[in-house]
Amino acid sequence: MLLLHHVGRKSGKAYVAPMMYLAGAGDTVYVFASKAGAPDDPDWYDNAIAAGRARVEIGTQAFDVTVEELSGETRDTVYARQARAYPGFAGTRRGPEGSAHPRPRPDARLVPMGGSTPPG
Repeated sequence: MLLLHHVGRKSGKAYVAPMMYLAGAGDTVYVFASKAGAPDDPDWYDNAIAAGRARVEIGTQAFDVTVEELSGETRDTVYARQARAYPGFAGTRRGPEGSAHPRPRPDARLVPMGGSTPPG
């Protein structure tokens, strides 16, 4: 689990969202905006994408990250890794219209910014 510190894009208020993550190559971290199958994206995702940055805590480490939406082959590869690690996760990507998961679930890449201390 990690804690994602983000700022509301409309309110300007500070928020913290706990979530699962997947470690990527190097210091990259991936997070998944499933919102338990809700029809809209979670606020943390919209806020972090709009800002393009956030702060992350993993264990005792805290660091600033850039936030980028995943797409294409990279998204498919990351999704497959997460689904293998957590089989129940596989159903959160997208379901047929009218299902519990009608929207494509966005995923994001979090990359430590210069001067930040990434997890080690």
